[in-house]
Amino acid sequence: MRPAIVVKGLGKRFNRYSADRPFTIMEAALWGWWRMKPQAHFWALRDVSFTVSPGEMLGIIGKNGAGKSTLLQLVGGIGCAEEGTIEVNGRIGGLLDLGAGFHSDLTGRENVFVGAVVAGLTHREAGRRFDDIVEFAELEKFIDSPMRTYSTGMQMRLAFSVAVHTDPEVLLVDEHLSVGDVAFQTKCLNKINDFKSQGCAIVLISHMAEQIQKMCDRALWLRSGTIMAYGQTEAVISQYLGEMGSETEILNPLIVPQVTTVGTQQVSQNRFGYLGIKITEVKVLPDGEIESGNPVTIEIDYAVEKSISGVIFGVTISRKDGQVCFDIKTNKIGQLLPLAPGSGKIRLYLDRLDLGNGQYYVNVGVYEKTLAYIYDYRHHVTPLYVRSPLRQNTILCPPYRWELDGQIESAQLPNQVDKTHPINKNNPNYATILTQVKQQSRPNFLLVGSQQCGIEGLYRYLENSLQIIQAGARKVHFFDLNYDRGVEWYSQQLTLGVAGDTVLRWEMTPEYMDHPLVAQRVYKCFPDVKLIMMLRNPVQRAWMHYNLEVAMGCEEFDVTKAIASECDRLAGEIEKMRSTPNYHSFNHQHYSYLSRGIYVEQIKNWLDYFPREQLLILKTEDFQANSDRVLSEVGNFLDFSASAGEEFEINSVENDSKMPEAMEQKLIAYFEPYNRQLSDLLKEDFSWS
Repeated sequence: MRPAIVVKGLGKRFNRYSADRPFTIMEAALWGWWRMKPQAHFWALRDVSFTVSPGEMLGIIGKNGAGKSTLLQLVGGIGCAEEGTIEVNGRIGGLLDLGAGFHSDLTGRENVFVGAVVAGLTHREAGRRFDDIVEFAELEKFIDSPMRTYSTGMQMRLAFSVAVHTDPEVLLVDEHLSVGDVAFQTKCLNKINDFKSQGCAIVLISHMAEQIQKMCDRALWLRSGTIMAYGQTEAVISQYLGEMGSETEILNPLIVPQVTTVGTQQVSQNRFGYLGIKITEVKVLPDGEIESGNPVTIEIDYAVEKSISGVIFGVTISRKDGQVCFDIKTNKIGQLLPLAPGSGKIRLYLDRLDLGNGQYYVNVGVYEKTLAYIYDYRHHVTPLYVRSPLRQNTILCPPYRWELDGQIESAQLPNQVDKTHPINKNNPNYATILTQVKQQSRPNFLLVGSQQCGIEGLYRYLENSLQIIQAGARKVHFFDLNYDRGVEWYSQQLTLGVAGDTVLRWEMTPEYMDHPLVAQRVYKCFPDVKLIMMLRNPVQRAWMHYNLEVAMGCEEFDVTKAIASECDRLAGEIEKMRSTPNYHSFNHQHYSYLSRGIYVEQIKNWLDYFPREQLLILKTEDFQANSDRVLSEVGNFLDFSASAGEEFEINSVENDSKMPEAMEQKLIAYFEPYNRQLSDLLKEDFSWS
């Protein structure tokens, strides 16, 4: 995705003039023209670089005179820089100076049209949006009064309303998200969040560190025109507040990056502080992946150079977006810890951690006893994955239960079933179909994968070809994550469809394909079930997988580093999946770019339990080229006549940017021997050449 704003090496210089500079031509002629020349130069900005992607919000913070407004004005096209480049892709909406361009003798109505036209709308577009602008500003009663009769707050509200109704793709906001009363501020913040969700890139200047920490995806700290810190919001704000709270300057020492158990530490992005005390290691015990509600121990190893009379240790647990979910410091329980030279450990015991399902980070810091500055702080270095049965957008997952005091129609509610369709009673096979529905609970076939290979498209084709009488869960995850719930629970999740006089039950979970235990579990429960697999060119599958993880925000590396890091990321994960019931591996799910494309090893695992005739192995490329023929092949495999129906779009690599040629050639060479082994195993060409 092309960035909305790209700033590289930006520099802006201003002139300083003498106090006795001539102010008129006559004074200059009498005193000398040389007095008109600047006496000195100063750089308001120097070597500033950053990017903002669509849908991202960047917060800029710093003292007065740091260059924040100058930077925003240059991005907005006001003024010219002496150094560097600025690239803005999209329509700019600016809140650089609320009320700028308003004329005091014009009415509010007239100023709305002037401001909207200046912002890029036509007069007709401004007219269509006029009522919305006035309603948002809450100035219906005063819109035809002269602007000079407006209070400062009223002018700010009207200007904000005009700016946010011009459909900007890039929004620049300078210190003006606190206009009006609390209710209006809330409305402004909600509007900003709406812009973010619609893909608008936003740059916000604010002195309110809490506001930037809450709203922004990344932060940039300016001091005297230069970047002091740029990156994750929480880390940048912590550095900024540390400096503001003390005359002691927080340093970013040059330390050689260290390889730890969680990867290479990025100094000045993931670590900062004076380093009078060094955090040498952080461990999450018993493991970096836990069930929600389980106990957790956080163990911190540290090293002290010389005696310190008192320090404060702090631990926060935050999400990837910077949202702090837990925060505690030792001073909250009245303990200042004097430390002697040498090394030591400190442990934080959490009797239970009730967090929602997802990826978190354990951030650890050591502070001076008055919190004036930071000795060492590690941000987003130690990952923690929490597994929870409540897979919704929530931070907390405490023990819970529902209790209904009232009447319900059915004593047993359906479990994860979306909808049902009545069986046609006029069907001559109605009795046969009804008998099968009541007596049959086992699946006829499973769509087992692979991921990013179009198996979801085949699922939609089958839904369209059969008469669905019960739509089950799209991804049940019974054999990998819910196996302990039992077969009876599983049978309630299956999709039921009718083909002629035959009832078919099935489900689709693409993650089954490469899970080390699923083939054995399926065979143990349903040895006669038929299995359908769809395989895509593994090179293109890996590229699609990478782009998906980037879009989801789970992958921060470029493709070369992501591929190179796969071995380290997946180390030990297969063993955990084999040994721990219902274990969910975050790394295996998101970072198995290469291993998931080694189809021959996965299919060998399935063939250890099932005969070849129970497996139908399709190619994504064939499905894309002729879906009707592939659907007919599926019908023959399942012994029913499949009719062509509505066409569905299959994910295609053409929807992603082009893979770097050098990487493509490396992947082709990597997968070539595995593809050859697959062709020999199945007696069919899977070379994808």
